[in-house]
Amino acid sequence: MFVAISIRAVGQIDSIYQINKAFGKPKFTYNDAIPYISKNLKYPAKAILDKVQGKIFVSFMVNEDGHISDVTIKKCIQFVYDPVLNKTAETEVEKIGDGLDEEAIRVIRSMPPWKPAKQNGIPIKVFFTLPIVFKLS
Repeated sequence: MFVAISIRAVGQIDSIYQINKAFGKPKFTYNDAIPYISKNLKYPAKAILDKVQGKIFVSFMVNEDGHISDVTIKKCIQFVYDPVLNKTAETEVEKIGDGLDEEAIRVIRSMPPWKPAKQNGIPIKVFFTLPIVFKLS
């Protein structure tokens, strides 16, 4: 089994800042989040048995105090292997299922508090979207 995880920060909502517009960014980001997610993400047994794979885009807020909130799934892409074409097709779906969606949310919610971003010395909220890829090898 292989679980690939990729993350990136995107977006802006009202007074919530896009990461590249903040003068400082949370300290628990790429370098800490990738190994944390890799270590703590569990591929659900049913998904392994059913060979369910895909990419789940999970959005969340790093609040002024560093705690994670507003964890939601923004988009799901299911990977389906086509033996006739001998390639994997990607299809956007509302939910991947077999526990993958719930696991992606669980691991993001379980992250420790981040050091919040600051703008003009004041802690600010930062919105992130991380794509988490579940792929069997």
